[in-house]
Amino acid sequence: MTFKEKEFHAVVLGALLHDIGKFVQRAQKEPKKEDHSHWGEEWFQDNLAEKITPVFSDREKEIIRSAISNHHYHVNYISLADAISAGMDRTAIDLEKEEKGDPFTDRLISIFSKIGIKSKPEVEKYSRIVPLGSKNLEEIFPIEQKKCYPEEYSELLKKFNDEIKITNFVNISAENLLNFFFFLLWKYCWCIPSAAYEDEPDIPLFDHLKTTAAIAGCLYIYHKENPEINLDVSKNLLCLIGGDISGIQSFIFDVLTQQGKIAKRLRARSFYVQLISEIAAHKVLHSFKLPFCNLIFSAGGNFYILAPNLKESSNLIDNLQKEFDKWTLSQMNAELSISLAIREISGKDLIDFPSSLEELKFELNEKKNKPLFAVLTEKGRWLPQEFIRPEVIEGDEKACNGCHKYPIAEITPEEEAYCLRCFRDIQVGKLLPKSNYLAFYKNNLQGFEVLDYSFKLTEGKDIPIILKENPYLLLSLNETKVGLPIIGFKYFANHIPTKNDIALAIVEEGQPVTLEDIAKESNGDKLIAYIKPQ
Repeated sequence: MTFKEKEFHAVVLGALLHDIGKFVQRAQKEPKKEDHSHWGEEWFQDNLAEKITPVFSDREKEIIRSAISNHHYHVNYISLADAISAGMDRTAIDLEKEEKGDPFTDRLISIFSKIGIKSKPEVEKYSRIVPLGSKNLEEIFPIEQKKCYPEEYSELLKKFNDEIKITNFVNISAENLLNFFFFLLWKYCWCIPSAAYEDEPDIPLFDHLKTTAAIAGCLYIYHKENPEINLDVSKNLLCLIGGDISGIQSFIFDVLTQQGKIAKRLRARSFYVQLISEIAAHKVLHSFKLPFCNLIFSAGGNFYILAPNLKESSNLIDNLQKEFDKWTLSQMNAELSISLAIREISGKDLIDFPSSLEELKFELNEKKNKPLFAVLTEKGRWLPQEFIRPEVIEGDEKACNGCHKYPIAEITPEEEAYCLRCFRDIQVGKLLPKSNYLAFYKNNLQGFEVLDYSFKLTEGKDIPIILKENPYLLLSLNETKVGLPIIGFKYFANHIPTKNDIALAIVEEGQPVTLEDIAKESNGDKLIAYIKPQ
């Protein structure tokens, strides 16, 4: 069977929106008048069907509509994905049981209220019904009020619909349309309980939509390669892929032993490691032609991806492992290493996700114990020449003023005299506090290079120029105001204390203060502390 790219994106978007009716239903004055599939289809016809005509054909729109209305069209992908995802959500109850709580008034339980502290009684807390955003950070903290008012949902739905209404979907690809809705649903459905079953409603609707879409996409791709195989939860139709970056702490904190602009370089290296992990995950997704909803988890130098179990799946990961090893050896001098592992799983395995994850972690740890194995060996034999690195500093070249490891780069100002890596750190460190957008490219020609891709940070004035460079993803930073061509958003820590925070600091108004200025604000010893995980 032929893989049809737009049909694939229609199937995944249909899966991503299949329970949008639950959101819409809870915003109605008489929610019980119709079931959620009715409310969902009505919402689709009123708000989306016409808007996406420039992107999808009538047949492709029917795939999306039917997924929302009754999961019937392409049932072998979306309905099976829904059942598996629901099984992941409802680990403590039988899948056939109906909701026992009140889905129209029960708030989402905050998982942080489940963290046990022996000296304190457990107090259950709940999420407010508000969108993610920089202007309402205080509002996203949990509250003790268990029940919500219908007006909270209706106000949230109005804001959601308004964002769709003002977005122009002309000249956008099906892939970017899908990614746009991924981020928009994250913004608005993070706080909505997926269901109010007998056990506690602690699964966000967004998480259920995301995993359903990820599974449906995998099933579609698998079935196109294996049309003769019936899709079944007991068969290994899927793969769980894990990635892990080793050496992060040494790489980041090595800056403390060096000289020159330490704060900027610490900030830059922390961000750079995040980008290495994200771009590594992006390259895995691109190799399997998967959207961002298949990136199940990404944090702390780790990522997990759900992929179809194809004949070439293991080879794709092996090739990427070799590519990553070559890059970390040549560009990072092996200060960091990236390990990849892949494991075949069934739908039943995915329902027992913690066990599947533990098994994958075991394989990932085996890979971590053999860093750079893909480039240091060939056919079971060591390659001695790969262990010998070229002489770093030759002839009259001088060592970098920062790390003292590499030669001074010609592009750096004479008075600074840094190597390319330290100069990159300083440039990224300067850009981060004032950057509002982050662009990713499938080439190494723009901004800063990572794994033969690249990224660029910008305040936003040069967005028209950036668009001409054809980035595959453009995100707003620490702000969830999405709207094409801005596909989505990313949070990261970029606050820097300035003269406005510390009035006695000896710097100009609005400029960053020094570490010494921060230390002087301490009570007792004038020192700065940091938390370092073991």
